[in-house]
Amino acid sequence: MERIHEFIKDGKQFFYIDFSDFETKDVIELIESGKKIMVKHAEQSVYTITNVKDIKYTLETKDALSEWVEHNKPYVKSGAVIGLDAPKKIVANMIAILTKRKNLVYADTKEEAIEILLKKD
Repeated sequence: MERIHEFIKDGKQFFYIDFSDFETKDVIELIESGKKIMVKHAEQSVYTITNVKDIKYTLETKDALSEWVEHNKPYVKSGAVIGLDAPKKIVANMIAILTKRKNLVYADTKEEAIEILLKKD
């Protein structure tokens, strides 16, 4: 399964990254790979979908994801996070507040996320 992929739908550039079932070290490695791809995009040009289903949350994981969100801020037009249960939504909201990201939404599936993001400017 490909953990990072990009695609275009209805003229919008999407960046999908899948952290599902990952431990902290795997999250950090995938973030480093994702950063190398993300910096190739123009500012405010990408719609992101981040899958965190069953991710193993630790303080290090939260910090790594916060860094990821902060790193991507210049490139992201809008983003969606999928795979969150109620406690993880609290963590995600804290990350969004700490990184001052107001362009994040939550969805249950990749398809739902795409649908929501296609309706955004």
